[in-house]
Amino acid sequence: MPNNLKQKTASAIAWNFIDKFGQQAITFVIGIILARNFLTPSDYGLMGMIAVFNVLAMVLLDSGFSNALIRQSTVSPKEYSTVFLLNIGISIAAYLTLFFCAPAIAAFYRQPILVSVCRLNGLALILNALAFVQIVVFTRATDFKSITTANLSGLLISGTAAVIMAYKGFGVYTLVLQNLIFIAIRNLRLWMVSSWKPSFVFDPKVIRGLWGYSSKLMITGILNAVFNYICPILIGRYYPPREVGFYSQAGKFSDLSSGTISSSLQTATYPVMSQINDDNRRLKRSYRKIIRVTSFVSFPVMFGLAAVAVPLIHVLLKDQWHTAAVYLQILATGGAFTALIALNMNVLYVKGLSSLSLIFEIIRKLLILSAVLLTFRYGITCLIWGVTSVSVIGFFISCVFSEKQIDYRIHEQLKDISPYFVIAAIMAVGIYLLKYVIQNEAVLLLTQITAGIVFYAGTTYILGSAIFKEMIELVKSRHFG
Repeated sequence: MPNNLKQKTASAIAWNFIDKFGQQAITFVIGIILARNFLTPSDYGLMGMIAVFNVLAMVLLDSGFSNALIRQSTVSPKEYSTVFLLNIGISIAAYLTLFFCAPAIAAFYRQPILVSVCRLNGLALILNALAFVQIVVFTRATDFKSITTANLSGLLISGTAAVIMAYKGFGVYTLVLQNLIFIAIRNLRLWMVSSWKPSFVFDPKVIRGLWGYSSKLMITGILNAVFNYICPILIGRYYPPREVGFYSQAGKFSDLSSGTISSSLQTATYPVMSQINDDNRRLKRSYRKIIRVTSFVSFPVMFGLAAVAVPLIHVLLKDQWHTAAVYLQILATGGAFTALIALNMNVLYVKGLSSLSLIFEIIRKLLILSAVLLTFRYGITCLIWGVTSVSVIGFFISCVFSEKQIDYRIHEQLKDISPYFVIAAIMAVGIYLLKYVIQNEAVLLLTQITAGIVFYAGTTYILGSAIFKEMIELVKSRHFG
């Protein structure tokens, strides 16, 4: 890989990690303060019940146009303006739909308070529409530094406001207003530093030109939204709100790791890999290195998270959240494969094969539906195990879809990830067994984390991991662009 592309990739990944981990870290700290001192599992459960509707509306709002614009070699001002105006129109229509459907949503869950919660939280759709094109502009320029500063400043201000609101007794509305404040501050920052401004030109031909590619992504996004939230939907319909709160909190801890790793690498590598999508040998070489880096990070983080779940939840959130720890152990185990699946799908996006990614998602969703039908009758824990197992199966299926595009065979991918999988699994078992030796949970948690890091880093170093050495060099160089 030429130095300029290598440096661009490294800078993009670095800033994306700073952005995603920074967001998660701030959200994590604020969330701990809120959940430990002010809000209840039921408050989080109410937000978890409506999450699927917000995500569905966001998918329709984007409609796959962001990815379609990013992968183009050039984008005209008319194309930017057309997509911007379309997003505004869709956001208003989506909000009005959500506004009038709020009573039906509240009736489905048998929670009257959801009427006002849905209507207030839905304003985020219109606010988000104002920033979609701005984010595309920065992403195409691989200027993730500007996106990072906007996101982190928004989170710091909204997080501070949330603590004050929770202290004043705003309850579940604390979480709603926190999100609205974050989006508003982020948007303001993005518009202040961006040179792009809409020209208010709308050309239907632009939409038709992008639709062939973006429509498949939109359908994929809809499928993801429905099936990714199938657990909270079912739990919320048949169990008290606190159970959804436990699941949502466990999901946040899991996403702090798996979602951040997946989103950072996929977002950072997509625009860079799109520049070399016609050179399969070069693409495969770059992609294999990304897979190894992902495995090096994802497996120890997620397996380690599963191993420390119980003391982590007890220390940070108190014993009232114990059920969330049980759910977290399951979600973290399957989450180790989330980033790998996303990267395999990235190959299809880079190649412009959104139809294949849609087929993959349909297959995965059929597997999830089968798992739900087989496990739901046996309780929440069994349901989560069933849905999580699809992540492992989905990884192998994603390998089949991506291997034909760049000749990256399944056995090659397994060879690339297996060393990190094995070392991480041994590490996780070892630190989990420490609970039988150390009784104090705070001491146990600190010991588990320290021992896990030392064992994993030491073992990969002794075995001569090239990825470990490259990451050390990247940190030493501090070359973030």
